[in-house]
Amino acid sequence: MKRLRLLLACFLMLAAGQAAAYILNLNDNVHIGNDEGPRWSPEQAIGTKVSLSFPLANPATLQQISFFDLGDVEAGWPILGFIDGKPCPFCLAAPASVAIDGVAIGTLDRDDQKFTLVKTLSLSAGEHTLTVSAGRISLLLLGFGYDDIQWDKIQLDLGNGSGSLSSDPFNAVDRNTDPITGPIQTRIAGQPFDLDIYALKDGRVNNGFDGDVQIDLVDASSGAVCAELPTLPGWSSMSATLRKGEGTLSNILYADAVAKVRVRITQAGLGDGGGHGHKHDNDNDNDNDNGNGNGNGNGQNNAAACSSDNFAIRPSHFLIQASDQNWESPGTTNILNTATASGTPIHKAGQPFTLRASAVNASGTATSGYTGGTPTAIAVSQVLPAGGALGTLATASWTFSAGVTESTAAYSEVGAVAVQVTDSGFASVDASDGTPLCQRSIGLRCNAGNQPQYAKGATTIGRFVPDHFEIPAISIRNRTDAATLAGCGNPFSYLDEQFDLVFSISAHNAQNQLTRNYSGTLAKFDQPFAPDTSASQGRWRFSAIDSPVSTSSADLTPRLAQNGFAGSTAFSNGEADGVRAQLKIRRQDSAPGFTPDGPFLNTDISLTPEDGDGVMTKPHNPVHSAFYFGRLTADNAYGSELLPLPMWVRTQFWDSASRSWRDKTDDTCSLFQLSPPTGTALGATAANDGRGYWTQADYSATGGQLFAPNTSGHRAGAQLWYTAGGTGGSFLVPFAAHPYLLSQPALAAFGHFQGNRHIIYWREVLN
Repeated sequence: MKRLRLLLACFLMLAAGQAAAYILNLNDNVHIGNDEGPRWSPEQAIGTKVSLSFPLANPATLQQISFFDLGDVEAGWPILGFIDGKPCPFCLAAPASVAIDGVAIGTLDRDDQKFTLVKTLSLSAGEHTLTVSAGRISLLLLGFGYDDIQWDKIQLDLGNGSGSLSSDPFNAVDRNTDPITGPIQTRIAGQPFDLDIYALKDGRVNNGFDGDVQIDLVDASSGAVCAELPTLPGWSSMSATLRKGEGTLSNILYADAVAKVRVRITQAGLGDGGGHGHKHDNDNDNDNDNGNGNGNGNGQNNAAACSSDNFAIRPSHFLIQASDQNWESPGTTNILNTATASGTPIHKAGQPFTLRASAVNASGTATSGYTGGTPTAIAVSQVLPAGGALGTLATASWTFSAGVTESTAAYSEVGAVAVQVTDSGFASVDASDGTPLCQRSIGLRCNAGNQPQYAKGATTIGRFVPDHFEIPAISIRNRTDAATLAGCGNPFSYLDEQFDLVFSISAHNAQNQLTRNYSGTLAKFDQPFAPDTSASQGRWRFSAIDSPVSTSSADLTPRLAQNGFAGSTAFSNGEADGVRAQLKIRRQDSAPGFTPDGPFLNTDISLTPEDGDGVMTKPHNPVHSAFYFGRLTADNAYGSELLPLPMWVRTQFWDSASRSWRDKTDDTCSLFQLSPPTGTALGATAANDGRGYWTQADYSATGGQLFAPNTSGHRAGAQLWYTAGGTGGSFLVPFAAHPYLLSQPALAAFGHFQGNRHIIYWREVLN
């Protein structure tokens, strides 16, 4: 983690009879633990561990470490397992631990205005790291957690050890910040920036220094001492002129990205006089945050020194590209940049594709120095359909190579989406120096209130289509033809008689989530729904397979006709609920020469829709029904030309096994009409009013219907009257044309005897 303004002051403490010592102050307020409250500043959410790095120009010996104003973030909760300095009765204390370079120094186990850990530790010249780790506590009533702790400052007391410890003779900081403690916050590659340069002596500005210094940007990732840090590739040294130890270097420009940079200041000249000291007590705790004294040197800064702060030069933003190998696999064959409803290529929602982000500087030039971080891909807005449901953009781990980061990603919705990629981890070295998140995050910029905004417009990727369709269940409504009694409950249909297949269909992604944007122009079926024969896009692919027990299956699909749709006829929010497909299985050949076949008693009806983009449907269970080749027939009738003649009607089906017609006794819904020939008429009475169809009560209906058999076994009938005059005659009485039943005419004989009985009409007369 970034050094937290470690070097506030480094000055010599001289006292009679004791060796020289140096005090290194860490003046920022710091907090670690559960992040439960806003009572610290300026940093939040550091986590359960904080790492503070600091450089030493020469070897030194640690004597003790002091924490000032050590305490809890929220009053009333256990403080390191203690309350008001006494053990917590319902806690198992786990004090915070302190270490330098991994060597344990001690533990923090109570709140105190000044808590001191005594430890002797030899430290070499170079970079060192102090860590404070929160302890895990057990609250008997609340479970486990990390307690919130904070402090105002850490002070390191260092003996002079094997050589004198001196602060670096120069420092570089952000403009108008403290010469000793000022940070250098994150900079953007390819964007000029300015720094203040100072000459230092004994922990204060060396105002006796006048001269030119050489400025170099160096790579601090190795942690080596300043003089050994390499300059950045392609860097050209700059120079600055200091007057009274102060100067400004403007228009510093570096085109590439570097995660950890320091500024090295070098001079070889001499100044002209002594400096004066500065005393800073920034937190009003009277502990001399910075040294005081009077300089008495000759102004010489005859060395090279690096800025006390590390900083990052980050890329400006990412150039984003989505691609795939095919619509179910990641790869680079197809670029997914389509934002129109019919555009290609297409990729299945929820299936993996490749997401590539190329880091560039402020001028749009690639930054090969971007080799790692914590990229985050964000679905910003739904572009297609505009204002549609915004899906989830998921990514796997990211790989890095020469300024390009890549991940396998998946998007959960249908259409096209605007995407941004940001990275707040590349510049993590600046996470603790007050650099706003928006400043250190690749792909972001800060507005006037230091709130994040995207640095560049989002990239649109698409077009995404459903992974599959689902039909959870289907049902059949037999006998929905217009020539059938409405609401018929017969469990069969005749060939060429309409039946309805009722189903719901929904579009899903690869994780089986509903894709709500699949509607309108993104739903690739004709809407309103249309039969396959007339559809311009999408196919319903209905099928009918009869699977009798004793014989081989019969594929009736070629004979399956689509009449149209009713109920729901379009997708809305990714689904169509209550669709009714109007179907029929045709008879063989054509009228009037139909070839009877069947019956088909175990026929599976199903559908496997495929939309215009080629998205298929998951398998589902079919529905079963029986289908018959049927006909209407009537018994021949004989009677007096003076009386009504009843004709009894029934339906029959063709039985291929016996090659004969058999009565269809469970048909209670077929409707029919007779076509009486000239010389006869239908009527309930002799008025010949056409109301001559049997209703099980009388001959009063205007059309024929089959009923359940009465006590005489009759299920339908008509009443004919002889109207031709004379003594009678014989007539063939046909049925009116029927959409799904053949017509077998019957003989009506008026004034003729029946068979070989020589009686036309008889009755018994009693005297």
